[in-house]
Amino acid sequence: MSMTYKPILDIKGTMKDIVDSFYKKGATQIYGLGGSQKSFLYSQATLEGEQRPTLIVTHDKTHKELWERDIQCLLPDAKVLSYPIVDRSLSQWTAKSLDTQAKRMETLGNLALGKPVIVLATIEEASQFVGEPCTVLDHMLTLQVEQDIDQQILLEKLVQIGYERVDQVEYRGHFSVRGDILDVFPIQSEFPFRLEFFGDTIDTMRQFNVDTQRSMGETAECMVLPIHADNDEETCSILSYLSSGVLILDEPKRLEEALGKVHKEDASNEDLYLRWKDWKASSQAYTTILFSMMQRSAGWGKVQTIGMMGKSIASYERQIPMLMDDIKFNASLNRQIVLVLHNQQRREAIESALLENKISYVYRDTWEWTAPAVLIVEGILSEGFELPHSNLTVITEGNIFGFQKKKIRKKVDKGQEIKYFTDITVGDYVVHSIHGIGKYRGLKTIETEGIHRDYIEIDYAGTDRLFLPADHLDQLQKYIDVANKFNAVLKLTGSQRIMITNLKAEDVDAAWEMLGMEPAYMVSNRVRSVKICPGTTFCKRAKQDSVHLGMQLERKYLSQEMPSKMKIGVSGCPNSCTESRMKDVGVIGTVEGWNVYAGGSGGAHPRIGDLIAEVATEKEALALVDRIIEYYKANAQIERMGEFIDRIGLEAFKAAVLGDLEGAPTEPKAAEPVVNLPGHGNDPEVEAPRLEPGQPITPDTIIRDIVDTYPVVVPVLQSIGMGCLGCPSSTMEPLWQAAEIHGVNVYDLLDKLETARKGA
Repeated sequence: MSMTYKPILDIKGTMKDIVDSFYKKGATQIYGLGGSQKSFLYSQATLEGEQRPTLIVTHDKTHKELWERDIQCLLPDAKVLSYPIVDRSLSQWTAKSLDTQAKRMETLGNLALGKPVIVLATIEEASQFVGEPCTVLDHMLTLQVEQDIDQQILLEKLVQIGYERVDQVEYRGHFSVRGDILDVFPIQSEFPFRLEFFGDTIDTMRQFNVDTQRSMGETAECMVLPIHADNDEETCSILSYLSSGVLILDEPKRLEEALGKVHKEDASNEDLYLRWKDWKASSQAYTTILFSMMQRSAGWGKVQTIGMMGKSIASYERQIPMLMDDIKFNASLNRQIVLVLHNQQRREAIESALLENKISYVYRDTWEWTAPAVLIVEGILSEGFELPHSNLTVITEGNIFGFQKKKIRKKVDKGQEIKYFTDITVGDYVVHSIHGIGKYRGLKTIETEGIHRDYIEIDYAGTDRLFLPADHLDQLQKYIDVANKFNAVLKLTGSQRIMITNLKAEDVDAAWEMLGMEPAYMVSNRVRSVKICPGTTFCKRAKQDSVHLGMQLERKYLSQEMPSKMKIGVSGCPNSCTESRMKDVGVIGTVEGWNVYAGGSGGAHPRIGDLIAEVATEKEALALVDRIIEYYKANAQIERMGEFIDRIGLEAFKAAVLGDLEGAPTEPKAAEPVVNLPGHGNDPEVEAPRLEPGQPITPDTIIRDIVDTYPVVVPVLQSIGMGCLGCPSSTMEPLWQAAEIHGVNVYDLLDKLETARKGA
């Protein structure tokens, strides 16, 4: 990968020596750097030259994830691969082992071919025994148009290298045959290939989309890497695959210690992993870089040594004035200041502060020198740093607002992965990646065309059942273990989501990590979802392109803070499959254009959205939605959109968003009709009295009355996770019940509320 690039660093002196070391034959130790300073220098060296096959080895999983996060930020176009551990106690024909082995062989195949990939691995993963590179290359299939090859022999070879014959290709490692057509999905490819034969000659070849089955254009060659290669002589390591590449060792001494611990834990590991001495000896890397904080022997033989001083950035603890002062100071030293920000609202706040302090800035996608202006780039970097001798200061969002434990976003992993059949028992709730939540009913053998296969049986609502091939076990994910481990309650919502409640505060971070998901927002009064129907992209009934409009709304508004929770719906026709009129903001396509609605909601107080206007174009629809949301944010209290419209009146609302945004009246909120729900403790005869100003808050005081009478205490309620203060349940839920739900002592909460009330 080569690119035109204006470096943010002046590549001279020590920095030039470091950059050059990434392309020299032999080993170089670079000391004095820590954290993101290492990944930054690697990215700069890569951008100065070209991307080569690279293996980065860390001593544990946490540091591997930090490298991954930084590379995603600094080299967003780089192809990053993993090198998982193969469990040899399992048969290679199980779904899990095949999946793992496929990832392993994809990595080895790319390295053997000298492809410009980046491989991240722990020392345990990197020290696994593996066959020589020639073994992988010998089992590789290269298919070309006009190539003569016996179809039966080709099918046998595909089976030999681990591919599975199926009726229709869906996943990597599959192939299917229909007459003279062969579909094959190589493990290293993003899309499968369709080969058409004329006799034993490959006549045409094209890639296609699995979901649509549509062709993506013809190609002349298809390479099929093996899922496994039969080889009894596994005496090498992955280091043997770097003859033209780069090996980066993050703290070699810690790597040596970690590998020694692996061998001490289990005597049988002697047959699975190389020892440190033998692992070093297996390296054929053209270039080796050893990053270490201290200047000490790396234990890697003859190495060139380069020292460079780097400094970490202390936390600003949200003190924006302090940040501005530091930026001014660094600018006075003619340093390039880079702010790495991800959250849009936080970025806008920082930009406003820069303007107020008369500090110029530019916003770019690339890291380029912009001094004296501050450079703002989007991304998530593990930590900020200073390189004083290079006149560079990098400050991250975490440095400014505090660091959060976030896992690297994965496309597939949304819960704890079920690895073996013993992980689940009959009756467990499981989640299928497409079909959602169901109950596991066990294994069932089904005969199809004389072939017996094991299927996982899953029950859904009514009589619906799903029979999932047992070798697709990796599509199932389980949440019940989280509830069991932390003694929580597992509930299923009406939208087929899993709700885990009654978690203790100290267990929340661990639960998120066990689920493999990023933590949710603590404040729930924000745009929760933008629901979009397929529109004209897929649906023949659609009148407008709802996907295009909906994605624009999602990019702009999803997760933005609001006076209360908000849901947005976009439908491509009046059938309204997304129930757009039941959303706070709804847009429905018609033959003439778009109808824009506001104020819809479901739940205990359902409300159908009001028609605000009919517009002709997508641009007009987006503009009107902008006006609706901005007026709501500026003028609403802690209330849903529908409540806000009812309070000020529909005509006043329409006049404001369609005409003068400042001309709407603010009439007092009308008394809300009483809704008596039997069995919920809110019958008229037992309803708690309204809270009057000056009265103390008690355990029986209704949440909504507290918020309306003493809005100054809202931050106290939000601090315990009670973000949904505009929810209809707040109109009937007493304080003691809310405290119980959120796992806090009601009397401790009362003390805080009374302190806030009296302080006001």
